[in-house]
Amino acid sequence: MNRLFASDSGFMRCLSRMTDVVLLNLLFILTSIPIVTIGASTSALYSVFFRWHRQEESGYVKAYFHAFARDFKEATVLWLAFVVFMAVSLFDIWFFFYQAGPLSYLAVLFCFLGSIGLFTYSYAIILVSLFQNSFRGTLKNALLMCVGYFPRTLVMAFINLFPFLLVGLFPALAMQFGWFLVLFAFSGGAYLNSLLLRPVLLPMLEKGT
Repeated sequence: MNRLFASDSGFMRCLSRMTDVVLLNLLFILTSIPIVTIGASTSALYSVFFRWHRQEESGYVKAYFHAFARDFKEATVLWLAFVVFMAVSLFDIWFFFYQAGPLSYLAVLFCFLGSIGLFTYSYAIILVSLFQNSFRGTLKNALLMCVGYFPRTLVMAFINLFPFLLVGLFPALAMQFGWFLVLFAFSGGAYLNSLLLRPVLLPMLEKGT
């Protein structure tokens, strides 16, 4: 029993990691309140998580705000472009879905385009946090990755959409687990995504250093 609660035990390391993820989730919510800053907050999360994967764990709160400021412009432009793209796609899906005849099939096309937009953004915001590149270069690399690592892409999409699906499809259940959304939903999802992409991106980071 004493070994279980030792500072270097697996249980305590896991508990410490969960505490860190909760703190980062609260930081994410705090810095995302203006809405327009969600991109920078997401980029900062991934920057911290990949610091962890590279064994650079000290001072992660400071590292979060440093990454938030460093990537603010690029991440915000990317986030706003994503919001506009998805808003147009959703409107087109709704509009063509209610059209008669062949025009209704265009709703399927815009569903496909909206999915591509979601997939590409999921990679692009991570790339912004890790690499310096042009806006066009980041989108190109993100699109190539979402196709090249398609099984991972689908898992990432599910992880990213899970809190929203939970709220939308099971509102009563979401109310019962509201504490989970506050404590883990955003940073927990980003952490799982970073674990999923660690074998892909860590070699790129090491090669670039």
